[in-house]
Amino acid sequence: MRGWWVPIVALLVACTRPDGLAIDLPPGTFTVNDDIGRIPRGETFYYAAYAVNDGRLDGTVQALWRSVDVGVATVDDNGAVTAENVGQTDIVASFWGLEAALRVTVTCALPVRVSTYPGTSLVLHLGETTQLVVRSYDKQGRETCQPVSFHVDDTGVVDVSTNGLVTAVAPGEADVEVYVQRRVNDFFVHITVH
Repeated sequence: MRGWWVPIVALLVACTRPDGLAIDLPPGTFTVNDDIGRIPRGETFYYAAYAVNDGRLDGTVQALWRSVDVGVATVDDNGAVTAENVGQTDIVASFWGLEAALRVTVTCALPVRVSTYPGTSLVLHLGETTQLVVRSYDKQGRETCQPVSFHVDDTGVVDVSTNGLVTAVAPGEADVEVYVQRRVNDFFVHITVH
């Protein structure tokens, strides 16, 4: 009957309450962003709860998860956080009476499709103006809030304001480059002035 207590001691050691709790990326996950709580709207990021002992992460634990504001971000039972709307909220993990919170900032979604009105090829008369309206959409088809900027290759033909108002100033042709922030490819609106 010697040594019967060894399994009990091992069980008690394995079940001791950690010193603290932390939220971080799951093991083997890396990010190019220093702020692990920054998520584009519509995306899902995965997090893990870690026991903290002696000031160091000491393995993942099965925590209970909740979002302080589900209108901004939701979280499932496994720590998967889905960004719903632009804003900030805290994602909270609870384990053995301990809590850890991660501030999540939901940013504008990444644009995957862009449309422009009145089109990508325009004909204007000298002195005429037109407003370029640019809309960008995420992968779910929702409009993003990414900033738009414009650049004209020939300001002697047309002028474009920071909000996209185009004015025909001389006969000729010019391209207005439309840049939607965080979109890989820019596009052009070709303008002919008579």
